[in-house]
Parts: sequence; structure tokens; C-alpha cells
Amino acid sequence: MPSFRALSVATGGTHSCAVMTDQAVACWGRNSSGQLGTGSFTDSRVPARVVGITSATQVTAGANFSCALLDDRSVRCWGDNYYGTIGDSTTVNRNLPVSVAGLTNVRELRAGDNHVCAIKHDGTAWCWGSAASGALGNGTTSGNSPLPVQVSGVTAATRLTLSRDTACVGSSSGVTTCWGSNSSGQFGNGASASIAAATTLQVTYSSISAGHFHICGVAAGGVVKCAGAGASGRLGNGSTASRTTPYDVVGLPGPAVEAYAGAGIGCARLADARWFCWGFYGLVGTNPRDDQLTAVEVPLLGGAVELSSTIDNHLCARYADGRLACWGDNSYGKLGIAGTSGSTRTPTGVIYFS
Repeated sequence: MPSFRALSVATGGTHSCAVMTDQAVACWGRNSSGQLGTGSFTDSRVPARVVGITSATQVTAGANFSCALLDDRSVRCWGDNYYGTIGDSTTVNRNLPVSVAGLTNVRELRAGDNHVCAIKHDGTAWCWGSAASGALGNGTTSGNSPLPVQVSGVTAATRLTLSRDTACVGSSSGVTTCWGSNSSGQFGNGASASIAAATTLQVTYSSISAGHFHICGVAAGGVVKCAGAGASGRLGNGSTASRTTPYDVVGLPGPAVEAYAGAGIGCARLADARWFCWGFYGLVGTNPRDDQLTAVEVPLLGGAVELSSTIDNHLCARYADGRLACWGDNSYGKLGIAGTSGSTRTPTGVIYFS
């Protein structure tokens, strides 16, 4: 049996991907649009190598497509291209990686549901795919762009987060700007209208993550704050009510260094390396019977250094030693769990990566 270790992990709608230590990429799960990059359209319940990728530094996954950042700072994508998410100026699905046209000098890459954004080393941000709700940040709220377009007003971005139709970038000064869907007030600015151009958030965050209609971030002093939809307790403030201004997450015993938001949940990595999550009971990672309205520790995430939130109901974690564990819905084998097609509510080792 092969034995792999991961440098990066990503979760899409019905598939997952990882960059391996040899800088190749492996993907598993559904492959109806070629999102596994194997040259076929056949699903795989075990990690399968993406054809032609040998120098990846990061991988990201959308609803039915995937993209990789290469060490020459270029980007390749594969899978569903209905919205132009492959970035090759066409809308033809690709079951093998193709280069994103005209995009160079990329620093970081993230995928939403049907759009992709990248930040360059010069601090600018570029997006392509669906413009729904203003997700491309170029002033439009409809149509698609099969080529990267520059996000207006972003010139000093150093980090990036996407989810569905929302995007946010942070800067070294802690200033965060977001654009796209704000339908649940996830920007925390007291309103709930989507915005097609970058707007500055009122809170300074050192880490921020866009989830399912909510945003969580690490503010001054390591305090985690969340805003937006409150269903299932995903804001972590003891309530299921939605909030258009950020509220502190309750139950964290110390300062956080990273915040993550996903499909109905939020998580934080503390300065002491412990992980805490809150929200939807099926994804919190502790197998509770009910939704968790405040933060609870997730012991099985001990040693994890990266958490991939998702646009769908599964998550994956990468550990310091390169192991991977996933949990949540296992449709199409997207968890990569050996010997089972069933879902799991606790982090479980991915075959070949555990």
C-alpha cells in the first residue's frame, strides 16, 4: 500500500485533494466533471494522482473543480468549467490540468463554490468564474468571467479566504477587505446587502475565514469573533440567532492564532496548539448528540496545523507530520476512508495518508 504525506489539503463539494511531499497532487471522491484530474471521469474512493502536476505548493477545490499553485507561481485548474472556473477563456470541462491564462506571480490561491481568487506577490487580487453576488469584486453581480479580472481597490493583500460567493483578503496591518455575498451580514458591518467591490471590515483580524454564510476571525488579544448566519450555533456565541456585527466566541480558554469557518461550524487553533470547534453536531468533530452553541475541545485534532473548511458537509485536517484526517459526509468517497462508504463524525485517517 502506498504511503503519502501531505503539504496542503483542500475540500471541495464532493471531492478532496492534497499536495504531497514530492509536490504532486492527489485527489479523491466524485469525478463527474473531471475534478480529480486523472484524465477520466471515474470516481475514486482512494487518493489518485493528478496527471502532470509535479511542482505544486498549494491546492484548492471548488464545487466540482480543483486548482493548484505551482512553484513557478503559475496556476493550473481542472474539472467543471461551466462558470469559467478553469480560467482558460473557455467553458469546456477539463479532466486534465490546464494553465490559467495570463496569471503569474501568484502568492496564494483559494476556490469558492463557482469562482476562484488569487493574490499576487504585488498585493493585488484577481478572480475568475461566477460573478454571482459580486464574487469577482470587479463591480458586477451577474455573468461569468472565464479569465482572471482584477479586484478593484485591493493593493496590499497578504492572505485570502473564500466560501461560496464570498471572498476576503487580509493585509500585514490586519486590515481586512471583503466582497461578494453578505446576505446574512457576515461582513459584520451592520448590514446584509451583497457588495460587488472590496469593502473594509470594521474589525482588525490577524486571521479570517469565510464559511457558510458566516465569517470568523482572530481579533486583538487572540479573541475569536464571528458574524453572519447563526443556524446550528455556527457563531459560537451561545445562540442560533444571526448577527450582522461580530460577537465573541464563548468557551475558548485562551488566545487563538487561527480561525476557520465551514459548513455550519467554526473552529479555532489556540496558541497552545489545542483545537476547539462549535456549531453543527455532525461536523464539530467530537460526535455530540446536539449542535454545540459554544466552543468545545476536539482532542483528535491535536497536532493538526491546517484545517480545510468546505463549501459542503465535510472537513479535512493536516497534521504536522503530514498525516490527513477527514470527517463528515462521505458521499462519493470524498473522505478517503478505507473500507467504508459511510459518514463519520470524528476525524478519521485518510487511506495512504494515515
